[in-house]
Amino acid sequence: MSPRLASHLRGLAVTGAVWTAVALASALSLYLRTQSGEIAPRPGWFWVTLGIIPVWTAATPPILWLSRRFPLERGTWHVAVLVHAIVLLIVLAVDGWLNMWLSPSAGGRQLTFWQQMWRYSFIDAFFYGGIVAVERAAHYYRLYLDRRVRASELEAQ
Repeated sequence: MSPRLASHLRGLAVTGAVWTAVALASALSLYLRTQSGEIAPRPGWFWVTLGIIPVWTAATPPILWLSRRFPLERGTWHVAVLVHAIVLLIVLAVDGWLNMWLSPSAGGRQLTFWQQMWRYSFIDAFFYGGIVAVERAAHYYRLYLDRRVRASELEAQ
């Protein structure tokens, strides 16, 4: 296996592990709220909760690439916002389709695709924004480290 492929697979495994932790934390929260009597989830709620793992594991690498290609910076932000909004709509559509399959009804009634698409739009937008924020933070941290190395080299001269 090539080192590049191994690196990509390792990154995908880490991404999957992060989204698994997020899904399990959400499932634990729902379980505790169920046990306290606060909510009464519908059958299959656990699988719906775990449904975010493949969606966001698959969506994270392209979103990271887009964040690098279309950074939210002065001079490029207007194009970047448009690109990220379009991709977020695609993610919402995929999530809506997945929810049509995993959890077709709510409150005893069948939901349309559009209702499913917007059902978790807030959390999906939050996740998307979190991915972009983590990429931007990592970018600026790398710039900071590069500047420190250059400053050390100049000082050594």
